[in-house]
Amino acid sequence: MPLVNCLECNKEISTESNRCPHCGAPKHKAMKVPTGLKVIGVIFMILGGITILVGGSLTSGITIGGILFFIAGWLAYYGKRV
Repeated sequence: MPLVNCLECNKEISTESNRCPHCGAPKHKAMKVPTGLKVIGVIFMILGGITILVGGSLTSGITIGGILFFIAGWLAYYGKRV
């Protein structure tokens, strides 16, 4: 059972709960992607974009790797909000 910080009171709550037990904030307000994960997501998206541009052909291994880096960065940045 992973824990996240509530956006209202900043106390840890379960990802499975519908509301924060401390302040009553609804689940959608309590879910937040950690800032460090956002930074990693942006770095992966930039690296993926550069790799795609350098890779050339869409079937080359370098370009496919860049696409995977970009997708990983996107998922890290947006987390469960997508």
